[in-house]
Amino acid sequence: ESGVDITVCFRPDSGVARDVLDLLREYESYSRRIKVSFVDPDRDLAAARELEQKHKVSEPDVVVISAGSRLRVVRARDLFAYRREPGAADGRGQRLFRGEQALSSAIYGVIQTNQPVVYMLKGHGERELDDFDRNSGYSGIERVLRRSSVHVEPLLLGEKGGVPRDADALVIAGPNHRFTQAELDFLREYLDRSGRLFLLLDYGADTGLETLLEAWGVRPGNDRVVGTTLAGNELMVTDYGAHEAVRALRNVTTLFFGPRSINPVLVEGAPDSRQADRPRVSVLAACSDRGWAETDFRQIPPRLDAADRPGPVPVAVAVERGPISGMDVDLKPTRLVIVGDSTFAANGALELGCNTDFFMSALNWLLGREELLDIPPRPPDLLRILMSRAQLDMIFWITVLAMPGLAVLVWAVVRWRRRI
Repeated sequence: ESGVDITVCFRPDSGVARDVLDLLREYESYSRRIKVSFVDPDRDLAAARELEQKHKVSEPDVVVISAGSRLRVVRARDLFAYRREPGAADGRGQRLFRGEQALSSAIYGVIQTNQPVVYMLKGHGERELDDFDRNSGYSGIERVLRRSSVHVEPLLLGEKGGVPRDADALVIAGPNHRFTQAELDFLREYLDRSGRLFLLLDYGADTGLETLLEAWGVRPGNDRVVGTTLAGNELMVTDYGAHEAVRALRNVTTLFFGPRSINPVLVEGAPDSRQADRPRVSVLAACSDRGWAETDFRQIPPRLDAADRPGPVPVAVAVERGPISGMDVDLKPTRLVIVGDSTFAANGALELGCNTDFFMSALNWLLGREELLDIPPRPPDLLRILMSRAQLDMIFWITVLAMPGLAVLVWAVVRWRRRI
């Protein structure tokens, strides 16, 4: 019930202060519960000191969002993503403003009363949230989830006797050991009770999950998808499906690293596709028609041969089974997202392309947080310039009267000097 207080603590020369403040003023105009204030840490020393004492925030260039006892801090580095492009001079390409996404998620975090609980599976060589290695660790994902108001817990299926009842979603990131039959039964039972699964499955991994996925209309390929690349070891993806989970990712790039194909298949014996019991599989991301699924892992560099499958080849899919849209049934559908790569969400990869946005868009869809799905990263030059009536009047008088009048005055002075 409490209001949301937002303090923009940015140095004016930071290059982003005006954009952030203008965006938050729009938020303020839409809701009387949102109050926005600005603090210049170099000039408003008393206000900056009060902010530090009240919220324990000592660094500049942050947005502090609070509602009652709940607090979120959005830092300048969280407001941008980079779209990598071949030949980019700085190695990162175009800078995209994702402030609307970051700030909306933070506001959502302080006003919601219950955080979703996401379990990260362990015990099969999965990625670790406390691993800070750039190539293998998921400590960056842990920070992203915490910033997005998601509570994360590790999970060993054997210790818990299955997936806990309070699980809003289960993440299995990069398993490389086989699951036991008991563990597969635990996962099958979880999905049958409207579970939500985010599976990141690397090529070459033998996990025993294939039979389980086949029943949900998905078949991971024994291959590696290649195509448009920068350095030769990653796949640049800009082709997304029409699914709501990736609707906001138009014109941005996600970088996958040697992904396997994730293929929709017809489920034998399944009911008619119009019925709710049939899994509905949608492609989320695919290589372009210039890529292909490479079946010979020893071939360096890869070449498109007769045994390979030409693109577009899907590398990520979404699966849903349950009430069909338009049916008046109060049931929660089962949802899965399967991605043929876990390295794209590792610490170093999160700095590339819009990998963070792809990961969070998929997870938000699994969690049913639809209000956070339609906020795309965008170039800063698309931001609107907001001006008051007085400022617009001033621009009018300067351009219509002052500037032409100055030109006439200069002409008159020059003419007068020539006469004398």
